[in-house]
Amino acid sequence: MTTIASIDKWWEPIFCPLIFFLTGFIFLSYPGLQDDEALAASPLFRSADALYHLPLFKHEVPVMLMSYLGAFKTWLYFPVFLVCKPSYLSVRVPPLLLGSATVWMTFLFLQKTHGRGAAWIGSTLLATDSMFLLTSCFDWGPVAIQHFLSMAAILLVLQFHRQRRLTLLAAAAFCAGLALWDKALFTWLLGGLATASVIVFPRQLWLNIRDRGLWIKLCLAALAFLFGCSPLIVYNVNNGYPTFHAAPGFTTQELYSKSLVLRGTWDGEALFGYLVNQDETDHPRQPRTSLESLSFWLRSKVGERKHNGLDWALIAALLCLPLIWGTPAFRWALFCAIAVAVAWFQMGITKEAGGSAHHVVLLWPIPHLLIAFAFAEVARRWGKTGHRLAFLGTVCLVTMNLLVTNQYLYQFARNGSAGSWTDAIYSLADGLRNVHATNIAIADWGMVDPLEVLDQGKLPLVWASDGFRQEPPKQEARLLDTETLWVAYTAEMEQFHGVKAGIAKFAKMEGYQKILVASYYDRNGRPVFETFRLRKLGQEASPGIQ
Repeated sequence: MTTIASIDKWWEPIFCPLIFFLTGFIFLSYPGLQDDEALAASPLFRSADALYHLPLFKHEVPVMLMSYLGAFKTWLYFPVFLVCKPSYLSVRVPPLLLGSATVWMTFLFLQKTHGRGAAWIGSTLLATDSMFLLTSCFDWGPVAIQHFLSMAAILLVLQFHRQRRLTLLAAAAFCAGLALWDKALFTWLLGGLATASVIVFPRQLWLNIRDRGLWIKLCLAALAFLFGCSPLIVYNVNNGYPTFHAAPGFTTQELYSKSLVLRGTWDGEALFGYLVNQDETDHPRQPRTSLESLSFWLRSKVGERKHNGLDWALIAALLCLPLIWGTPAFRWALFCAIAVAVAWFQMGITKEAGGSAHHVVLLWPIPHLLIAFAFAEVARRWGKTGHRLAFLGTVCLVTMNLLVTNQYLYQFARNGSAGSWTDAIYSLADGLRNVHATNIAIADWGMVDPLEVLDQGKLPLVWASDGFRQEPPKQEARLLDTETLWVAYTAEMEQFHGVKAGIAKFAKMEGYQKILVASYYDRNGRPVFETFRLRKLGQEASPGIQ
């Protein structure tokens, strides 16, 4: 019998990354470009969208997008947009490629530490994981660079341990530094990995400490790490360390609620209702492509599938640890368990952070490694029976993963994307290109960055939401210009509730009336955006204004 451990072909390392990429590509066109997703790209078209810049060759180079979020992804988009026009494809394909590379590195790491059996188990589970797929496709976290750099650092450290080449250690430290600049929350995973290394591999660390070249290694690693996160360091030194001051503190009161988010993310349910609309939503759509028809048919046969079996797989893997005691796989599995536990505990006690799916998924793919080590070692020790069980178990888990992924595809096709993910942003961007306006006042969250990217910074956008949520509502006088075009959500789609009521109250107070210009609909035919102008009562429209 051919087993997962005996497959030895050239295509092995690229098979799962390719499946992952092709599956992800299917989803890219469904949701609209979202504000957090477009955040990293928008400074390329309006530099003010970045929090902090540094002068370089007479240009202001974006360095930080937020106090804890670096502009590394912005730098990656620069060459992409030189070649490709800004669109959902040019924004989303790069993170999807990074996710595919993470799957590839996961295969290589497991292959080097245990063998092909573990490599296939771990990479197939990761490649079909709905949360990993969707957060890589749309990357609003952002998480794709975090996954790529953390897995690259782990793989490079493993290679350094085996080859003793200082360049590998420096490269690993540099990747960790880049990850910290990309997102300061990388400290969660970094702390987990460091703690696990001290507990599980003390002998290897002790041998390195006794090594006469230790200080050279430490200095080289430290320099490489500092070089990687140097933009973050420069920003903090020049601005009074805002990254550290922005931390809201710690509390244990959020642990329970965050544990529910952890469970929902791990079993694939977390993004239903956030990324895709539920079946109760009005204006359902019929399938329009062969792929959508296949998805609808599969959904009709298997029913609603919003939970995978990875939670049970993780419990089974932990229960298997005593069975593999004393093996290298046990140490690696224990390493993964400790790293995940410590990283999530930091996440859990961080006040007002770590409570969303895009935070939890930062732990990926470490839990998948744990499952792969445990299952593959049990299979090896139990011979043919073990291999059959591992094969069947992996097939069952992959099948459940794919059914959850199909549920997302079905709901995207039938119900459309939810909230700020609306695909009406594309028709809005097209419509605003043809209007005459001195200012385009954006009266709610979720539109500025997507419009900046889709229209390449050519629109005179003005943020105009904060004043309308005050009592009484306030606003800048310049926005009373009759040529200002206002953009808002319809009442049912408001992101900041009360904004439209504030605008209405403001208009009444100042003697203005609201003149509707246009409405914009999503692909399901639901009204999402509206544009309007404010004019003095009795004032006629200026010629040429639409």
